[in-house]
Amino acid sequence: MCISVLEDYLLSYQHHIKSVSAISADRTNHSVCCKSECQAYSFDDIIKEVCDKLGGEVIASVDAISFYDGWLNLIEFKNSSCAGRKTQFGLKRKFNDTVRYFERIVLEKPFLDGTDIQTRIILVFKPKNPSGYDDVKNGLNKYAKRLPADKYNLKTLSEYCSFLKLCNEFKILYSNEFIEEICQYIPTE
Repeated sequence: MCISVLEDYLLSYQHHIKSVSAISADRTNHSVCCKSECQAYSFDDIIKEVCDKLGGEVIASVDAISFYDGWLNLIEFKNSSCAGRKTQFGLKRKFNDTVRYFERIVLEKPFLDGTDIQTRIILVFKPKNPSGYDDVKNGLNKYAKRLPADKYNLKTLSEYCSFLKLCNEFKILYSNEFIEEICQYIPTE
């Protein structure tokens, strides 16, 4: 039942389907985090439309959503390293607000716990060109079978989502990794 409600909800917002390139465009520095013509729902646009209809302040939300292969994918694109505390706090709010929006507004109950829908939050980021020092440090981390330093610094986001049980899976991907794996998260038809 809840799966069909989710599918119907998304179908009612087909006019907000855009390419990943368009969704991941950063208007502040005129760059694109991920270049792909694969299409997903621009969740920022959906939330803006909903909040405008209600006459309220626009809530924080992830950039894109897709419902694919039994997974609700909540995707946030960042054209930065995401290392700052203010950025990480904003990301935590986006993840939490997005999940609560689906639970309380779209389906009017805590639906994620009562269905077979798996929820995945994906943080896709494109850090600035790393310095030579970062290259050496990341090389050592790889040799030690640890995450690269910039991904390691973001693991607190994963811990936050796990602690609040916001999702079944949390992924941190570089933009090129996301493009390589895009068919796992977004239909590529």
